[in-house]
Amino acid sequence: MSESGLERRSLLDDLTAGLVELIENGSYQIGDRLPSVSALATQFGVATPTLREAARRLEATGTIQFRHGSGIYVSGDSRRLVIANPARSEIGDVATLDVLDTRLLIEPELAGRAARRGEDTQIAEIESVLGAAARAITDGWEPTITQLNMRFHVAIARAAGNKVLAETLQSTVELYEPQQRVIGDLYADPKHDHDEHSDIYDAIVQHDPARAADLMRTHLEGVIAVVSRKLRESPDPNQ
Repeated sequence: MSESGLERRSLLDDLTAGLVELIENGSYQIGDRLPSVSALATQFGVATPTLREAARRLEATGTIQFRHGSGIYVSGDSRRLVIANPARSEIGDVATLDVLDTRLLIEPELAGRAARRGEDTQIAEIESVLGAAARAITDGWEPTITQLNMRFHVAIARAAGNKVLAETLQSTVELYEPQQRVIGDLYADPKHDHDEHSDIYDAIVQHDPARAADLMRTHLEGVIAVVSRKLRESPDPNQ
């Protein structure tokens, strides 16, 4: 790489870090609008195209979002350590099973830790998501049910007290979000899924790590069994 190329890369790195610092020190919350690109360029003393390129880096991480005709908005946690690859291609059946297997390896432990370490506010968040899912089931809001189900799993991970593991699960969920919708359709029994979630929540509230872990393991093994069976019945012709 040329010296000028290295200098530009260093400038973009510094600008990206500066934007993150601006978001954090400026007490911007998710959904807040940032100053315009031109205003930010003036603030940082760089050309508008250079500032825009640095901002696009943050957009790729999910930290900010450009909204056409509206501006730049904070859309994620700027301090997040683990993210899904924004340039990924669609994942196939094998990867779907690999992701589920990954979840099986880490989520029972996370559920157990949530039962052992979860703070009252974190457990309340799990309960809130569970309640919202129950209402969505009653109202028949299928897409919302799937989203809330995954929020339930992420909320448990956050209550486990390990930021990296929680973000790893969140990125994993984001990675196979389209496949999760398919899995929800295959289950075709959101009430059964919700009942299992309720049992896991009860074990966490009762601070029973072993039971919480066992219930999460059984739950995910059931998901894997359903998905595996469906893939055998309708194999991917490209594999």
